[in-house]
Amino acid sequence: MVGAVWLCATIQRRLNGLTTTREAIRIATLTVTMVTIVVVLGGQFGKGGGLPFAEYGKYSMNLLPPVLPQLSGLLPGVGGVIDATGGQYEGFNYLGLGLLLASSFALPAEIGWVRRNLRRHASLLVLCTALCFFAISHRVFVGHWLLLELPLPNALNPVLGIFRSSGRFFWLIGYAQIAMVVVLAFRRPRAVIVLYLLGAAILQLFDIQPLRHHIIASIATGPDKEEFGHNQIAHLVTGARSIEVAPSFQCSANMQQISANMELMLAAARANVPTNTVYLARESYNLTLYDVLRAPSRFFDMLRVRADTYCNDEIERARHGGDPGTVIVLLSDRPKRQEMALDITCLPLSWARHCERLKE
Repeated sequence: MVGAVWLCATIQRRLNGLTTTREAIRIATLTVTMVTIVVVLGGQFGKGGGLPFAEYGKYSMNLLPPVLPQLSGLLPGVGGVIDATGGQYEGFNYLGLGLLLASSFALPAEIGWVRRNLRRHASLLVLCTALCFFAISHRVFVGHWLLLELPLPNALNPVLGIFRSSGRFFWLIGYAQIAMVVVLAFRRPRAVIVLYLLGAAILQLFDIQPLRHHIIASIATGPDKEEFGHNQIAHLVTGARSIEVAPSFQCSANMQQISANMELMLAAARANVPTNTVYLARESYNLTLYDVLRAPSRFFDMLRVRADTYCNDEIERARHGGDPGTVIVLLSDRPKRQEMALDITCLPLSWARHCERLKE
């Protein structure tokens, strides 16, 4: 989303005559190259980089949520999140009664501003329109009624799959609307306008109370269940040079292993101890961009093979105990006790095991 706004700004500078075509291309090329290098070095592409074709249109935005109250503190009887696909919670996008009220007040000024600045900000207006359509997707729902479904070529699947949840792309329109309302309203600094906006802000605050209470309660409650005792984890990281988990977050097979990894990550971070496990939405399993470019059609097959190799290597490394000073935490029955190297000792850790190389 940020990249799209930056691109529009670059294009608009050229359209407004503030830069030359050559300079715009040079700046764009340099920026894209630098960002791509960072993305590749950071390993930020992998199985999260694409979704199955049938998934596009599932995590979309319904036409009603921006204006129809959902989880409202002022109109609690209206209902909860409108979800016609099982994934449209990603397109929640309710603007709130306060913003809707302020928008109705600023609408004439907003229409006038768009007319006067159509050429000056043409690229941004085109972008907002495109993002709105992309958020809605090719399956257009009004409530639970499928208004229409447009045919979508299969060739678009790899491209659309990158942007995992299309419903989120309405966020920029919501942010832009807040900015437009505030800026255009305060261009006429009169007491009635200030009172109107203040009233709208108070309405907005009351309207979002159910969401705020849910977040506050979630933070206060903390994890549903701790996999390890606090003293166990504290003793584990004390004096450790590093902590290696098998399976790591990337290779975890169930929620218990995922939760255990999260606890170990937090403990390692607080103790400033390196670890091999990390919360990551896109796992590359050492699959490189060069591998993908050589055979893009085999991307998912290659990723599956690399994932098996990567996770098996974790088990093999755990079997040998890693480097001196490394604490191994085993969250499954692999490797078995008899498979461990002779100089490795293992002890129980709640339902798991932790192993270290015997000190000489």
